Amino acid sequence: MKKLYLILALVSLSTLSYSQLRMAILGGPHAASVKETNSIPSWETDIKPGFSKRTGLNLGIMVDVPFSSNNRWHFQPGLMYMEKGRKFYMRNDTLNSILTDTVSLSYNLGVNYIDIPLNFTYKLPMSKKASFFLSGGPYIGFFYNGKQKNETRIYSSNTFKDEEVRLEAGNGQGKIKTFDAGVNARAGFEIGNVLLSGFMSEGLTNFYTASYDGTFRHQVRGVSLGIWLNKATQPAKKAVPVLVIPVDTDNDGVENKIDKCPDIPGTPKYGGCPIPDTDGDGMNDEADVCPTIAGDVNFNGCPIPDSDGDGVNDAEDKCTTEPGTRENNGCPLRDTITKVIEEKITFAARNIFFKSESDQLTASSIAPLDEVVKVLTDHPTLKLQIDGHSDSTGKAEKNLKLSKQRAESVKKYLTNHGVDASRLSATGYGSSKPLQSNQTLEGRRSNRRVELKLAQ
Repeated sequence: MKKLYLILALVSLSTLSYSQLRMAILGGPHAASVKETNSIPSWETDIKPGFSKRTGLNLGIMVDVPFSSNNRWHFQPGLMYMEKGRKFYMRNDTLNSILTDTVSLSYNLGVNYIDIPLNFTYKLPMSKKASFFLSGGPYIGFFYNGKQKNETRIYSSNTFKDEEVRLEAGNGQGKIKTFDAGVNARAGFEIGNVLLSGFMSEGLTNFYTASYDGTFRHQVRGVSLGIWLNKATQPAKKAVPVLVIPVDTDNDGVENKIDKCPDIPGTPKYGGCPIPDTDGDGMNDEADVCPTIAGDVNFNGCPIPDSDGDGVNDAEDKCTTEPGTRENNGCPLRDTITKVIEEKITFAARNIFFKSESDQLTASSIAPLDEVVKVLTDHPTLKLQIDGHSDSTGKAEKNLKLSKQRAESVKKYLTNHGVDASRLSATGYGSSKPLQSNQTLEGRRSNRRVELKLAQ
């Protein structure tokens, strides 16, 4: 309703124009962005790429005052409603999603102004009724209203959290400053009573106070369609001009008489119809990188990639660089480490013993270790994790040290018998991972052990 009241006010002002002046009503779509500078670490590489332009509407009036004898130089002040702001979207990778509990974050900053451009214009005649014009000058902006919509996708519950914040005017943190100023330029064609032009504006003042040091300046690029409502020459007989207000039912900036979709908001580029979505994937063709192939919004409208070509897309594939099977979440089946081999290694680990309070292997441990050497020799792709454990008797530091030394003794035996050290890793855990209670003799005996774990 505020936009409707503004339109009616602008149209009513046109009836007050002097006969030696001309007044036009104009409007159209544009793309708005914010030029931000700050000292945030990794801003240029990690945060800035997530920002994008926000589409908006410009609507208002312009007065034409000629001030040269050849009618080429004009002063053209105006009063324009301008929708400014920007968009932001960032998606975390799987690791950061888990750590931050956030899959994606997006927001839409909408800041609306009443701008007063003060342009000087030069017109170059092309025919009796057509001319090319170029104009530019400063502008003053007054904050009208604004809001910020936030959407967060939560990792743990896979739900969306929406929030809308209405922005207030002021100089405090999180507020929009009442006044804005900058420069603007406009170029286009004047054909009879019709104006077709493109324009740009650059803010020169910091319009927002953030919670961190930074400057924020508006940038707008757009087009406008305008209509002169009266003629500059004094009519022979004074009469009240009859105004024809363009009808735009869907408020998309395209008049009903040329709007191919008069009841559905669209864009002038598509005759007043919405931007098409050829592949029906929910992304319009202008934003869709793959407009003829249905895809995912998180991949710019393209199908989710399958890096290893195993038929499991990367979003579901736990082994994205190694072909596997869908049943195994995209990872290869463990066709090398068979149950028999695992049982051999487990049996060998249960029969590895050391002399009391020492990392020296007993004679009975040689045969089981030789069996481990044979398994690793026969299967050169296998790797082995050696974990040393102790009971809780004595000091924890001594137990941890001894468990590490015993794991290293096993590793040393294997490397001395031809197993590459790069395939082996040894770790001591002391008494931190008991299998049974340390309160009994049998429990302490079970807790003093070496565990062997295979991997590819």
